[in-house]
Amino acid sequence: MEEKKLLKRLNASKLLLWLILAGVFALMLLCNLKTPMIADDYAYCFSFADGQRVDSLGDIFASMAAHRLWMNGRVIAHFLVQLFLMLPPLVFDVLNSAVFAATLYLTASLARKKGERGTLPLLGAFCLLWIYTPAFGQVFLWLDGSVNYLWSVLFSLLMLKAYVLKFREDRELPKVWGWLFPVFCFAVGAFCEPSAVGTIFCCALLLALGRILYKQRLSPLLLISLAAAFAGLLYMILAPGEVNNKSATMTISGLVYGFVNSMELYRQLWPLLLIYLALAFAAWQFKVPPRQQLLALSFILASLAGVFVLSFAGYAQPRSACYGCFMAVAASAALFPAVLESRFQPAALFALTAALTATLYWGAVGVQDICESCAQQERNETLILEAVNTGAGDVTVEPVYFATKYSSGWDLSYISQDPSAWNNVYMAEYYGLDSLRLAE
Repeated sequence: MEEKKLLKRLNASKLLLWLILAGVFALMLLCNLKTPMIADDYAYCFSFADGQRVDSLGDIFASMAAHRLWMNGRVIAHFLVQLFLMLPPLVFDVLNSAVFAATLYLTASLARKKGERGTLPLLGAFCLLWIYTPAFGQVFLWLDGSVNYLWSVLFSLLMLKAYVLKFREDRELPKVWGWLFPVFCFAVGAFCEPSAVGTIFCCALLLALGRILYKQRLSPLLLISLAAAFAGLLYMILAPGEVNNKSATMTISGLVYGFVNSMELYRQLWPLLLIYLALAFAAWQFKVPPRQQLLALSFILASLAGVFVLSFAGYAQPRSACYGCFMAVAASAALFPAVLESRFQPAALFALTAALTATLYWGAVGVQDICESCAQQERNETLILEAVNTGAGDVTVEPVYFATKYSSGWDLSYISQDPSAWNNVYMAEYYGLDSLRLAE
């Protein structure tokens, strides 16, 4: 009995919750500070309109207009990328760490009732994200990748929260939002394809379930906001550059390949799916309120939608499954508090302890890899700057080894032995060199 009371106090501790969030922020800030620019970061320092260095807001607007014509429709995300590349790196490092902490909090609390703390689900969510997020460094540390994927999840969860409140408590949005919410939802829809599709699907599903099962009145503002998000998605995917780049893949063989690739991407998340199924079974046995079970199921379906929409993408990497990972974790976090109150509590605590132990191990491995690869990149940067100061135009640098998914350069192209490769060209232009190559 005393153990249950202690567990309940720990789970409800506001101080412990904030200490965990502060620790997460500090850890991610360290990782961000140890993550230099790489790959696309150098390319986005230059305008897509005229190839010149971006050094004003006006340059970014012109660059994004050209980006939409020739590259893809993610102009909101890439506007932010080019903006942060103009600012001191510390600005992004601090903001990105705060965004991770905020996204973690929203993920763990998305289906939580008002007044509940949920410290243990927050800790569990962090462990699962650290262990199972594909391409961790590309999603959470790489500037271009973080803005496209991590930030898109934060904005998507903020939108989804309004629909969760409507479904669970039949609460309307505060009037202070007014027509700002549809504008915000348009931006969510136009930010990143996986998160946009998954969020729109989940919001529509919750509105339908609320109406059909619980006779909830449909909120005009939420309906308009959902339509605005869909309009934002169309604005993104119908960009001329997007249409031209995908036209070659929109064939039967291309779609089959895309579906198989999506299955492979979701296969990386199978442990999260198993964790959800175990918690769902325990929740059903313990007779957790149906609405809570439906919320968790909706999150899992959104996770699937956010990954399998990549069947239509001409280019999908492990980092593209980021949204699916977050929503699968949110589904488990929705059920975990109730399971802690059931006869399955020992099993749930054992699983949490195992996840924490694994996180401590992979945390040490990941941080070490981040710091070591950073030292290698900084060594090369020192060599480059020394060459620039002496007037040298051609520079050869040493290879950098990224050992784990926790480094931003894992599975990314750092520098090629071919000086005409795109990443070499942009990095050389960034430092004012004639050419840059990798030592053999």
